[in-house]
Amino acid sequence: MKYYIKVRNIYFIILFTILLFKYSKSFPIISKLDEKNNISLTITVKTTSKNYGTRIQDILSTWYQKLPDNIWFISDEDDESISTLSNKHLIPTNCGTTHTLSDLVCKMQKELEVFVNQDSDWSCHFDDDNYVNVEKLIQMLKLFNPHQPYFFGKRSIKEPFYVNNFNLQFATGGAGFCISNWILKTIEEDVRNGVFLDIALNYRLPDDMAFSYFLEHNHNFPLIIVSRFHSHLEALPVISHPEDEISLSYDNVDNGSFKFGMKIPQICLIKNDPRHMKGLHCMIELLLKGEKIVIPDDYIIKIEDDINFFK
Repeated sequence: MKYYIKVRNIYFIILFTILLFKYSKSFPIISKLDEKNNISLTITVKTTSKNYGTRIQDILSTWYQKLPDNIWFISDEDDESISTLSNKHLIPTNCGTTHTLSDLVCKMQKELEVFVNQDSDWSCHFDDDNYVNVEKLIQMLKLFNPHQPYFFGKRSIKEPFYVNNFNLQFATGGAGFCISNWILKTIEEDVRNGVFLDIALNYRLPDDMAFSYFLEHNHNFPLIIVSRFHSHLEALPVISHPEDEISLSYDNVDNGSFKFGMKIPQICLIKNDPRHMKGLHCMIELLLKGEKIVIPDDYIIKIEDDINFFK
């Protein structure tokens, strides 16, 4: 009898292991960094095929390495090389390769579908010109309960912006934004039914405005402004403590700059780094480790925080 029970137990252990291996891809995967911090996190990066050889290569060799199992690239066309480098986390949408409203909104819909399918504690969107400080992002999210309604982001304009007589506080997609699982569960059915798409197309709203309207107007989830998110709309050649920021972006693109404008210290100057993301990554990694890096004072612009999470 004891022998039978032992054999039966071994059989169930083997069966469970086989099933776990077979279906593990259906569940959100938590990386080492994520597991250590006791939260599950899904990040989507909106991109386009024309940036596979530039911006996506930069991300894959820098901040993507911090959380590779949790980052998904939402694009328009497939690419075998990018798919392999991202461990098959490239999602081709056939949405179109242009920067038109319809193509951008289509990709945002796919991002929301990824959020719903992954069902993580936190779901965050970023653009392909963002550098994401993963440690600081997780550090911030850990301060909040994902089973409460939180919508984090940063406004791109200070003036009131009205849509259908509603004062929209919208979070600019170029700085990134995050939603809690509470919000995700609340909007899940609407996402599956295409309500977000209807809002964007009916009101002719860009993807980030449409998403904010979807949350703020339809579901009464207000934007919580986090000043440590940064977009390309900000003219920030350098900040005083880049290691404390959550997201950074290119210098003001209106000036024709499609690179990070920070002053990179000599120790982090890297060949073949035209957009400076690798140098920025090097600098932030050293600063996070407590290394002293000298940056000339005349390049420093102090950023005043609306919400000081980390002091």
